[in-house]
Amino acid sequence: SGNWTKDGAATLYAQWTYDVTEYIVTFGVGTGYTSYGSLSAYNNTTSASITSPAQVRSQHSVTFTATPETGYEVEGWYTDAACTEGKHDAGNTTYTTTITAATNVYVKFVEKTWSVSFAATTGGTVEPSATQTVGEANGITVIAEAKTGYTFNGWTSSNGGKFADDQAEETTFYPTAATTVTASFTENLYAITVKSSDNNHGTVSQSTDKAGIVTTIEITATPKHGYQFVNWTATGGATIADPNSPETTITASATGTVTANFELIPPTTVYFRPKTKWKNNNPVIICDDNSTAVTPYDCSGNYY
Repeated sequence: SGNWTKDGAATLYAQWTYDVTEYIVTFGVGTGYTSYGSLSAYNNTTSASITSPAQVRSQHSVTFTATPETGYEVEGWYTDAACTEGKHDAGNTTYTTTITAATNVYVKFVEKTWSVSFAATTGGTVEPSATQTVGEANGITVIAEAKTGYTFNGWTSSNGGKFADDQAEETTFYPTAATTVTASFTENLYAITVKSSDNNHGTVSQSTDKAGIVTTIEITATPKHGYQFVNWTATGGATIADPNSPETTITASATGTVTANFELIPPTTVYFRPKTKWKNNNPVIICDDNSTAVTPYDCSGNYY
């Protein structure tokens, strides 16, 4: 507007109009994903939170903030509740836009997944054995099985995560990063008593007092003067590698006793050439009972 005269100068005035148009802004978590997180919105122009559906003036700036539940993340932002159209800003937990028309904003959450490998120490196996893609929220069931002679000794993870029960043979593991899950096993060791059948006949020594199916005890039998080693005998869960050797080893599947057996060295009979005499120009054998014989083998006993 302004004043104007035919011959004089004109004075001009500017006039602005403020756009008070409002648009409906609808927003929320996509259908089927509401249990995985929540969505809030904030009008940056008015410094106020808004709820859906909201009437927002044209040119106002609105920031949407997605808050996923533990184990979930933002997959993307969409313009429809089914989360099939207009995907953008994948992975971002916030989205800001200037309102210029009716606006629909929906967020889709998905479970975080990680690569998990599995291993077992000596003495057992683990299932699954192959590398798996595992969800952080739902986790994966793991099972440890000990071999004969071993006992399961717990679960560990090389890079975080959580076990429902790290001492249970079957449990659930929830990863928070790529990791390796290991089932640990320990060998069962059993006390073994090693003794002599008679300490007056011989002695024994042992390298340690416990053995398992792999861990051994070295044992030695030493006879005393006049005696000799016979063999080893075992009771209970002890197993002797070579029962007839004075130096051998023991393995065990339970507690037991190993005994070294000794015996008196038997006397040695010494035979001497018998005495011979001549009778009627023929040699005569004199046996130890003073009887005579043609050859030494005809004597009834020893001959001297």
